[in-house]
Amino acid sequence: MVRDRKDLTSGGEAAAGGALATLDRLFRRAGVRAPDRPALADVPNGAVRAPAVPRRLTFLQADRAITAFAARLNALRLAPGAVVALHLPNTVESVVALLGTLRAGLAAAPLPPLWRKQDIVAALAPVGARAIVSFPQGAAAAMEAAAELFPIRYVCGFGHDLPDGVVPLDDCFDDRATALPPSCQSGAAGDPPAVITFDLTKDGRQPILRSQAELVAAGRAAAAAMTLAAGAKVLSTLAPGSFAAIALAVIPWLLAGGTLALHQPFDPEGFAAQTHAQGPWTVLLPGPVIAALEEAKLIGPGVACLVALWRAAERLGEAPARHLAARLVDVACFGELGFHIAARGDDGRPAPIVHGVGPAIETACSARGTLMLRGPMLPARLAQWPRDESGFVDTGLPCRREGNGLIVTGRPAGMVSVGGERLLMRAVEESVSAINPHATILALPDALTGERLAGTAPDPAAMRRKLDEQGVHPLVAAAFRPWPRPNASPPSTTWSGREAVAALPQSA
Repeated sequence: MVRDRKDLTSGGEAAAGGALATLDRLFRRAGVRAPDRPALADVPNGAVRAPAVPRRLTFLQADRAITAFAARLNALRLAPGAVVALHLPNTVESVVALLGTLRAGLAAAPLPPLWRKQDIVAALAPVGARAIVSFPQGAAAAMEAAAELFPIRYVCGFGHDLPDGVVPLDDCFDDRATALPPSCQSGAAGDPPAVITFDLTKDGRQPILRSQAELVAAGRAAAAAMTLAAGAKVLSTLAPGSFAAIALAVIPWLLAGGTLALHQPFDPEGFAAQTHAQGPWTVLLPGPVIAALEEAKLIGPGVACLVALWRAAERLGEAPARHLAARLVDVACFGELGFHIAARGDDGRPAPIVHGVGPAIETACSARGTLMLRGPMLPARLAQWPRDESGFVDTGLPCRREGNGLIVTGRPAGMVSVGGERLLMRAVEESVSAINPHATILALPDALTGERLAGTAPDPAAMRRKLDEQGVHPLVAAAFRPWPRPNASPPSTTWSGREAVAALPQSA
């Protein structure tokens, strides 16, 4: 056995609950309390894992896998604090890799699984990543990006049929002894950047560096708003690669010491089966899909709480009142800078963003009508977002006062928001015109994803092929796909709720 139950207490329970809390200490505290409790679980029939068997790990098994992953990284002789990119889908491996990277004393840079070469290179070049961990469907893009990024020395991967040159990591889940050397700074607290995510500005991808203390502050606020009890079960449909996915799913799970189930990709029948089994569940999902889920009768009695993430915060202000048997909690996301979380009241309407001090974040409206943020959730290191004399950071999101609250009314100019992905429209147009100056692409409203990209070209199939070859975001290539039926409207505005949910892009 890799670690006995006594080892799981390392770090101290008092420290895990106090100001020096780290993700590793929170995990060890949960593990010592219930080492045989189910900790991590994949969706039972996730297509992304085929033909492999979905993983289910107890806390003791997860601890072994985390230690084994940390030891594999340590064997690569990366310098302390080196950045490791995690280009993984929403599966057990993504959580093991995140916690294992931190246990190894390194910084994790989770990337959205839909990203291809162009986005990976743009994000990782400024942070000097030394390794990438990917999966079969993303390994080719990871290797292409590594070929353009000189500091990257290793591309590793989970899963079967990895390309030549990718270091396999599935043996991290073998039931065998693994030890970390003393030089591995497990659970280092406080100031060093622990997790790097990437926001989008008019100047392109910008790294957001967060310490573990900042992550835990956000996670505590989320867990409090969800009213998670000890041992609670959390099901997350949120794609990894963002601050919100970590703060809303991983850290509340660690604080509750329960089970985290990971759903990827979105499958209506799989979702229904998973939430009907062994509830009650707290379910994290994109806010815009709730109407389709309700119409499709997929929100069963096993769902006790729905946490709706609105990545385009302006859509929350337009959301209708909704009365469900499950408790409904809304999260207004402000890019990678922070979020506001609040439960809906008896009227079923979304609560406005608190003007002033909220859970782990304080908001204000600037003189020019934009949303300002400060508080323990906000990263201390923000080179691209200077603070004013009061310590507030201007998000650039237009907003207005409404009573004692704030309403986000739009997004920064030049951005397009498709599900959970934000793209710079200028860059999208340049990628398309560079291939064929006669091609066009534009953003159109979409009932489910907020916006969608639609493109025309003399040869759409050739355009899709060229965009894929150049490693452009797959949502851009998908804009040139043919519609399923001639002269049909966008699927999400004409399909049934069940069909719309099934068509939900992984980015949402």
